[in-house]
Amino acid sequence: MQRLRSLSPASIALAALALVFAVAGTATAAKLIGSKQIRNNSIRSVDVKNNSLTGQDIKNGSIQVGDLAPAARPQDPPAEPETDPHWGVIARNTIGSPVTELRTGPFVAAPGGDVVAPPYGDGSLGIEVMAGEGLASKEKAAYGNEVDFAGDNFLELTDIGFHVFTTGENFSRGEPMPVINIELDPNLDLPGADDYTTATWVPDDVAAEHINSWSPYIDATADGEWFLTGGEGTATGCVDGCSWTELVEKLDDGGDPPSILTLGVGKGRDTGFVGAVDGLRVNDTIYDFEPVGVVERPAEG
Repeated sequence: MQRLRSLSPASIALAALALVFAVAGTATAAKLIGSKQIRNNSIRSVDVKNNSLTGQDIKNGSIQVGDLAPAARPQDPPAEPETDPHWGVIARNTIGSPVTELRTGPFVAAPGGDVVAPPYGDGSLGIEVMAGEGLASKEKAAYGNEVDFAGDNFLELTDIGFHVFTTGENFSRGEPMPVINIELDPNLDLPGADDYTTATWVPDDVAAEHINSWSPYIDATADGEWFLTGGEGTATGCVDGCSWTELVEKLDDGGDPPSILTLGVGKGRDTGFVGAVDGLRVNDTIYDFEPVGVVERPAEG
């Protein structure tokens, strides 16, 4: 049996020195290993000890957006909705200093803690009209579009209406509802008729459960009454109110069709009003009143 030779003190010293250089060499190598020396996707999570990496181990600015998982990357802010610039106050139909303001809300706390929001988005068209004692002190509000509907055939309207926010205070004043106004060149061949009238829809009052809250959609082809101003109103009998069906029949006299000039919503000089309108529907389009402007949305159904 071969016996191990005993090491001399000099040999032991040399061995210890070699060990020191070996350790030092490893540490030096660790300092020299960087991203360029590591092949992409070669280091996996199993190669990293749990909780071994901290923020101090990562060089500031070394991680780029492309290094993050898609879900962890900063998201682009949502794009602003496209709005129609042709909506606004119809100045020539406005009397006094009423308010027609694109606003946020109204939001209402419902029983049970739910929040009732405007029918579309977060906003609506706020309307405020003061009613004085005499006609001269009564205001009129008109907010609409004098461009996009101009020249359209009124008889091609098949769907029209809106949602309304009205209050108990409005009911105490009398007429609590805003209206839709459509200015027309009626093209009627009737005694007393000329080239201008306004078709005004006055909806029925909302049910008591919808006072101080948002109403369901109110269909102007099935609810309330339509009125025609001027000679057309007298000639057709709609000066005292017509149903939608009656109005269409009286304007369709077989000649040139009635042509739309403007279309909008508002409040007349009959009573004061403070409330809001949202989700104005005209055929297949919903006009959503938002603080940033009027947004067009496709109608459903």
